[in-house]
Amino acid sequence: MGTIIMTTDANGSSSDRCSCPAGFTRCAGRCLIRLDAALTNTEAQSRCQQRGAHLAVPRTEAENQCVIEVASRRLVWLGVTDLGSEGSSSDRCSCPAGFTRCAGRCLVRLDAALTNTEAQSRCQQRGAHLAVPRTEAENQCVIEVASRRLVWLGVTDLGSEDVFWGVDGCGTVPWWGFTFPDNFWGVEHCVAHMLSNWNDVDCRRLYHPLCQLDYCKETMCQ
Repeated sequence: MGTIIMTTDANGSSSDRCSCPAGFTRCAGRCLIRLDAALTNTEAQSRCQQRGAHLAVPRTEAENQCVIEVASRRLVWLGVTDLGSEGSSSDRCSCPAGFTRCAGRCLVRLDAALTNTEAQSRCQQRGAHLAVPRTEAENQCVIEVASRRLVWLGVTDLGSEDVFWGVDGCGTVPWWGFTFPDNFWGVEHCVAHMLSNWNDVDCRRLYHPLCQLDYCKETMCQ
C-alpha cells in the first residue's frame, strides 16, 4: 500500500499561521501527503513519524473527502486499528507508550536538559512537537506532566518581536507570569513553563522537552 500522512504540525515558522510543510497538501485544517513506498502498517507509521506526522485519522466527512483526493485512487493506510481490543477500532487517540493523555492531547516530559532547538528536534524524533497549551485545561495538563520541572514550550517570537506563535503555526493564549514577557537583555525569544506560568527565556538555556501529540483534536489550531 501507499501511505497517507496527516499531521497537525505546521512548518515550524512562528510567523506563518497554520501553513503546511513542503510537499503536504492542506485540506480541512489538516496537512496531508501520500508517500509512494509500499509498506506494512508498522513501517508506514514509522515513516510518518520520521516526518513528524502520523497515519491519517479522518473524523469528519470533509477530512474523509480530503483523504480520497490525496490518495488519488491508491490503496492507503489509515491510523486506525483494533489491536488494543478485538472488534473495537482504536485510533491514535490512545496515546503511544510513555505519553499521558490529557485534554485531548498526548504529553510526555523527557528527562534530558536541552536547548530549545535540541528539545524540538528530540520531540520530532517521537513524531511530536514541543507542547503548545491553548486552554486552561491544557495548561493544567502541562503543569501536571512537567511535575515541577522547568520545561520548554513550543512557542517563540523569533518570527516577529513580541508576537508569539506556536511551532504548529497557530496563535497562542499565553499564561504569562507577572512582568513577563520582558525580553531581558534582548535575547529572550523562546518560552519555558515555570511551575504554573510562562516565561520568555534565552533559547540556549537547558530545560526539559515537553512533547505533545495532537491526535485527538479536530483541527490544526484547536
